[in-house]
Amino acid sequence: MRIQPLLLVCSALTLLHGAAGAQHKGGGRALEPAVDHEGTASAWNTAALEGMKPSRLPFSVYEYITRCGASLPTVKGVPQATTRCAPTYFPYVASRQSRGTIGKLVGAHAYQKGGARNDSEDDNNPVANNLHPVFLVFPPLGDVVLVRVDDVERAEDRDVIKGAYLSIKDGKVVDQLNSNCNFDAEYVCTTADTQRKVRLTQTGKFVRLE
Repeated sequence: MRIQPLLLVCSALTLLHGAAGAQHKGGGRALEPAVDHEGTASAWNTAALEGMKPSRLPFSVYEYITRCGASLPTVKGVPQATTRCAPTYFPYVASRQSRGTIGKLVGAHAYQKGGARNDSEDDNNPVANNLHPVFLVFPPLGDVVLVRVDDVERAEDRDVIKGAYLSIKDGKVVDQLNSNCNFDAEYVCTTADTQRKVRLTQTGKFVRLE
């Protein structure tokens, strides 16, 4: 199984980055500015990221794969989390050692049951099948975390799953989007020709646009 351009709204496997956002007095959620490539700042919920560093929106699949995803470090064939692509991308890796909720959800998700298709079954609960999905988390939309997941582990006997996003809210995967489209700063997933297709909503659902 190779979860190639898989975007999920949930992310947090081997956490090798960042400390959790500071909390306001009285225990409220901390809000910090998120800056996209155009420098536009908005507030987002740092607690939802469980201390992980968010990758930037807008997000281009092609740019990520060519500038970062294709050259991730590996140890004995297993991909490793890295800050090599910072500050634009912060890849994390799901494994049996993942402690955060997002990482565990990414590693245990049933991608094929969510609509992804291949000839093997190792993408249903990939970590249990000794795989290590690579994922990115993005600035949360309210309490919803958008995640992209990629399978970069190569093997002759494995089929490839292409393009998927997950949305995570309240410790659960809410929805899955099986597409290789690009997300803009408004959480709209577009095709390469910039036609709008799907919007992520604050319920965690991906809603198709007319």
